[in-house]
Amino acid sequence: FFILEQCVLASSHLIQKSNGKFDLDTPEGQKACKKYLKLVERLQEGFKSHTASRAYRHDFSKAYRILYKEGSLCYLTEILDSAQEAIPHLWVNGEKYDFSLDILDAGKKLFLEFCRLQQMLKGAYSRAIQDNASDSASLIRFDVVRALEEFDLSWVNFEQLLSLIHI
Repeated sequence: FFILEQCVLASSHLIQKSNGKFDLDTPEGQKACKKYLKLVERLQEGFKSHTASRAYRHDFSKAYRILYKEGSLCYLTEILDSAQEAIPHLWVNGEKYDFSLDILDAGKKLFLEFCRLQQMLKGAYSRAIQDNASDSASLIRFDVVRALEEFDLSWVNFEQLLSLIHI
């Protein structure tokens, strides 16, 4: 449960703005979120939760693939930022790319799962430090794994839909 504790601590350093979104524009906000997402990746590994296939990443352009480490979950703050902003289009090198309703809905779901994951991990950690019974530990583990899997599935769904735009 050490990584769970680390996640909860890192979560407390995320900078949430008054509009409910997280600060991913400043160096401090980026750093805090990157650290948290890396710890979520480690938590996925430590709890051996099922993660969705990332085979679609092989179809990314070389410039885009360079952002991703082969065999890694690679939760990138840029993807989370696109999800939370829910802007219906993106400008890249002077060219406009429109997001479908499916992409916008998947982004909303990802952001909701990101927020839910933080709350669930805080609750699981509180239960873990209060209860020492082994059956309690297995229930906590079950809840954490389920939340991690839901977050990962939402992440992959959004990222995969984004990849269909061919930026």
